[in-house]
Amino acid sequence: ARTGDAVTVPSNSADVAIVGGGIMGLATAERLTARGASVIMVDETGATGGATSASGGLVRAFDPDGTHAAWAALSCARCRARGWHGTWPALREHGSLTLIDHRELPRAKAALTTASKTAGASLSAAPAADHQLDILTADEITRLFPDLDVPSHLLGVLEPHAGWLPAKDVAKALR
Repeated sequence: ARTGDAVTVPSNSADVAIVGGGIMGLATAERLTARGASVIMVDETGATGGATSASGGLVRAFDPDGTHAAWAALSCARCRARGWHGTWPALREHGSLTLIDHRELPRAKAALTTASKTAGASLSAAPAADHQLDILTADEITRLFPDLDVPSHLLGVLEPHAGWLPAKDVAKALR
């Protein structure tokens, strides 16, 4: 049943309760239902409210501090493959540029290596294998994006295939 944007479930029990109806809560619900679990979602702002509505459903494989590099890569690959069942709307690829201090290059390279290995090995689907991550100098960024004035101590991690998911359409695909 549906009340406004809030998703409600007519039963009082489920195998799993997910708190948070944003893109990650939706992805978790899809994964659990794919494995046969019944799921109830609880979110005071309704499906696709909260943080997802503020972030616009951004999907990228690069994790700037490297802590969650493998998860970020897997998540991006799964979103590019249109979810576990292939029913999600297509990722709106517009690219992502993350600026980092040049002193963070070793950590960024480690995160990029993890992201590339994880994305390439995680799925047999083509979208995972072709996810491109490039490190750019400030000059290269300025050439690609003339309206950006980038200080010389910054580098950019460019993901041309990153993008965003329309979270409300993802929620509809899960119903």
